[in-house]
Amino acid sequence: MLSLAPGSACDVCLEPFDHSSHAPHSIRCGHIFCMICLHHLSPAICPLCRQPFDTESFIKLHIDLDSLRPLSNGNMHGPQTQSADLEARRLQEAIADIGNRGASEQHLRSVIDECRTFLSNQPRSSFQDLRVSHRMLAYMCEVRSKLKIEKKVVEDLHKEIADKEAEKKEVERKYEDLVLTSRAAKDTATAIEASLREHCDRAQAAYQYMADRVSTTEL
Repeated sequence: MLSLAPGSACDVCLEPFDHSSHAPHSIRCGHIFCMICLHHLSPAICPLCRQPFDTESFIKLHIDLDSLRPLSNGNMHGPQTQSADLEARRLQEAIADIGNRGASEQHLRSVIDECRTFLSNQPRSSFQDLRVSHRMLAYMCEVRSKLKIEKKVVEDLHKEIADKEAEKKEVERKYEDLVLTSRAAKDTATAIEASLREHCDRAQAAYQYMADRVSTTEL
């Protein structure tokens, strides 16, 4: 039976793994999340490595829940608790700074990963404010990523439309040139035909004149 590290939890919702709705499932890239979060991820892309996965090919992991129980910390108000409080405060300030000043996607994901790592090793009921801030930050990052993808799709569509418009104008220009060329050729052919008819008429008249003279001479 698989044993996970003490305090192991889903990296999306930060809820500890269990044998029911939060049972751990592995996806194609190897990362592990609870079933609830996997069903709610849209699009089906791993939140950690951004690789797509098949929503029908989850692998349920059978775990030893005893290994997930946090280790006893002895004095809950000792140095470890103070250190955790300081780290939580630092992360909360980092999130607030992102809200005030903004941040690159790389820095945003770095803070999210730090929060996820820290909170996954803390009791479920602790640092609720930080957990809420972390969820909001993760959601904002996901929305930003989706908007970035959608913006790229829109830009590609605009470029494709512009290319099609340019192609359409080029086809229309060639068609107009072809019409003008055809019209000019038709006019030329008509002029040549008229000239040939006139030449034939003159030749016929000359022949008839000569024939009439020959007839008169014989008489």
